[in-house]
Amino acid sequence: QRKLEAALGGFGSFELHLDHVGHFSQKGKATFHLAPSPASLDRLRALFAAVRAALPDVESKHAEFNPHLTLGQCSSDQVAATTAELQ
Repeated sequence: QRKLEAALGGFGSFELHLDHVGHFSQKGKATFHLAPSPASLDRLRALFAAVRAALPDVESKHAEFNPHLTLGQCSSDQVAATTAELQ
């Protein structure tokens, strides 16, 4: 906890804007999500980098950090219809 407090103490707050819908394939399904705006993405990546630097021995689940808010899933054959519905 002290390591995180030291690394993030001066980080400050920021507004998070999720401004577009996206999707990715996962195990035969499509996962739909809200993705952050470019400015929010930069701040989230900076926050993640600060946490990783403070806790270098903690392994990350994925090689790349792609923040998003999952909305739900559908079968791969319903991607077009679901995309149209969410737009």
